[in-house]
Amino acid sequence: MEPFSRGGPGLTGQKPIDPARRITPPEEDIRTRDEQPVLANEYKSPYDEAFIYIQEYRAWRNPCFSAPFKRLHLLEDYEKAFAMKISIGDWIKLYHNLNLDSEDNSAILPTNLRRRTRILFEQEFRSFGGSWSGSEKKPDLGIQVRNADNEMELKWVLEVGFSETYELLIRLWLQGSSQVSMVTIVKFCETPPYRSPLPIYNNETGEELDPRTAAGIPPDFRAIRTKDVILERQYGSATYKGFRWVEQISEVWMETWVPNEDGRAVQRGNPIDLMRADQVQLEFGDFFPPGYPQTITIDLEEFRSSLQDCIREMAVVRCQKTVNDYLKRHGEGTR
Repeated sequence: MEPFSRGGPGLTGQKPIDPARRITPPEEDIRTRDEQPVLANEYKSPYDEAFIYIQEYRAWRNPCFSAPFKRLHLLEDYEKAFAMKISIGDWIKLYHNLNLDSEDNSAILPTNLRRRTRILFEQEFRSFGGSWSGSEKKPDLGIQVRNADNEMELKWVLEVGFSETYELLIRLWLQGSSQVSMVTIVKFCETPPYRSPLPIYNNETGEELDPRTAAGIPPDFRAIRTKDVILERQYGSATYKGFRWVEQISEVWMETWVPNEDGRAVQRGNPIDLMRADQVQLEFGDFFPPGYPQTITIDLEEFRSSLQDCIREMAVVRCQKTVNDYLKRHGEGTR
């Protein structure tokens, strides 16, 4: 998604705890901040941090609820607002796994319902028919639903990117597959269109130069850091080692496509300008089992605030790919 790799909607702590209400947790959980400080490296990802925060809140709120991990937060932590950046993919996964749209957020979606859906990230699909037979595609994000034959069917697909031919992509999913009921497209527009600043050639011999020496790009990919990427404006362009790796992100649009009665792909509603709207609602329709949330609302202010990080990450990825392509062309293998 990679533009969405670490950006997304914000999470806010739920009902504040009455400071006058003193709750003594079980004796084995009593501790002070000095005894067990909360460390950022306790979490493997933003998804894990948000998941643990909400699960612990539910455990404090409902003594019958047991959090399946060591608690990292004190009860007083939930008197403060909680906000963080999380990718759209992780948000949808969190929303689904924790049933955040339920009237009582202390309850978890029943196991029998959770087992009827599955969230997928870049899993390859080949089940296309007709003129699309033999095609292969990895959606950036997908949701499967178990059908009456106890088989998992891909029902919703999210595609995010810069350069794919979206008209063909939409027809592939909606007309080449009998499973998919909806495709959501997020399109990033670069102005001007991106062109790699490399390769660099020797003016006298015409020989291609190694970008690691000619452009000063570190030979160790781990040393290509987002902190060293320079943004010329709020949303690009982005330069690294004096070379431009991302042009200005001038527009970001979201479109929703569904099959009509004849099986042809048609756009539902108007495109949404994600750079201007306050929020966007993902409406899934009726292809989820009863009991599931049919709509998810995403705060676009958080998305836009994280876009700069995504642009820097894209610059790093493109730089690494350029070096890797050079290595492959010269028989030095792939990293």
